[in-house]
Order: sequence, then C-alpha cells, then structure tokens
Amino acid sequence: MSILSKLYGLKKLSPKEAAKEAVQSGCATVAYTYNEPLIWYEWVLDTAKIVHQKGLKNVLVTNGYIEEEPLRELLPFIDGANVDLKGDKGFYKEMCGVTRQEAVLRTCKIMKEQKVHLEITNLIVTSKNDSDEQLQELIDFVVTELGSDVPLHFSRYFPNYNVDLPATPVDTLFKARDMALRSGVQYVYLGNIRGERGNDTHCKNCGTLVVKRSGYVTNTTNLTKDFLCKNCGTQTDIIWN
Repeated sequence: MSILSKLYGLKKLSPKEAAKEAVQSGCATVAYTYNEPLIWYEWVLDTAKIVHQKGLKNVLVTNGYIEEEPLRELLPFIDGANVDLKGDKGFYKEMCGVTRQEAVLRTCKIMKEQKVHLEITNLIVTSKNDSDEQLQELIDFVVTELGSDVPLHFSRYFPNYNVDLPATPVDTLFKARDMALRSGVQYVYLGNIRGERGNDTHCKNCGTLVVKRSGYVTNTTNLTKDFLCKNCGTQTDIIWN
C-alpha cells in the first residue's frame, strides 16, 4: 500500500468492484472526476459500461481534451458531462501548454450531438481570460454551437501553486453572468463564491424561482410533477433521476 493510500484511505478498484460498490451504497450516479478522468480512459470506459448495465447513470467531469474516436466509443455510456472550457486559444497556449483548443470545442459539440446532458464551466483567471472579448467569445460559442439551454458556470479563481495572480473579483463573475444572460444563455451559475445569488435556477420564460440552492442543499419549488413552471406552464430542462 502506498503512503497516499495510507494517508487518505485510497484503494484500488476494478471496474466490477467500483460498479458493485456504487450499487451497494445506493448511488444513482457514478461521477468520474478529480483528477482528469480521461487520463485513465480505459478504466472509465470499462466501468461506465458495467454501471450502465446495472441501471445507474454515468457523469463525466473533464477538460474535454480527447480525440474523436475514443470519445465516440465512450459517449453511449455517459449520461451527463461537465466540460471545463478554459478560454480562448491564447489562454490554452499560455496557461495549459495546449495548441489545440479546437479539440475541446469539438468534444463539446459531439457531446451535444450525441444527446449527452452537457454543462460548461469556465474558471475566470484574473488578467488571463477575463476580458469582455474573451468572455463574449466563449458565450457566443455556447449559444451558437451548443445551444442556449446548455448551463454555463463561471467559477472564481484563487491563487495557488504556481499562479499567484489576485483572486478573481466577484464583480467580474457577475459581469460575465450578465453578459451570458443578455446573449441568451438560459441557465448561468456562479461558483467558488459565498452567498446564494447566482446559484439558483429560474424559469427560462417568466423568471420564477424553480430550484433553490444553499451550499449542497437543493430544493425544488414552483414546479408541477412534470417539471412545468407553476407560474407560466413552461417546460423546464431539469433532469430528475
């Protein structure tokens, strides 16, 4: 057993063992995340297949940097995904050492095409991807290439490890949120900030509150059993397992 395993209680699990534990624990969904799950692609693929066979859902939290062929092999077993779309080409090259931002954009489009429930997260880093032009480029991609119904999350950056830039001003996040809403994005959320503003879900038609969030506590309100807004009757895009 490694030192990390002893310190943090980590253990090795085969795909069959992971799926078995998920079923026994009563989980409805298995999420593949932290670290980048595509690093161990073969394990994720094998596990997702078994989990899918057992009637559970699979969710992928990823940077989306993957070739098309293995992505298409994996997606039939993935129910939902959150892709970390980091910024424009310049940001990827400077901060990530990646010259193929288009590979991530392609991943997002294929996921949407394959009917995977898709959400996008953008970590706004001070002075690196926070200009109006950079934010609008990302927003426009979501609206025009993915659809205005794709939830968009803007998260606050804090200095850590090798980057000591100032933490993202909260006002920058609210500016990004307002830009996205004005551009037609129906669901925009803010992460890594205190307070509840920017965490709730409202009816895309009339603005009525339909999901209230406080920390990890989530409550629905003003919804019919079929997830229609009680105020105006609009069908929400909520997926309830």
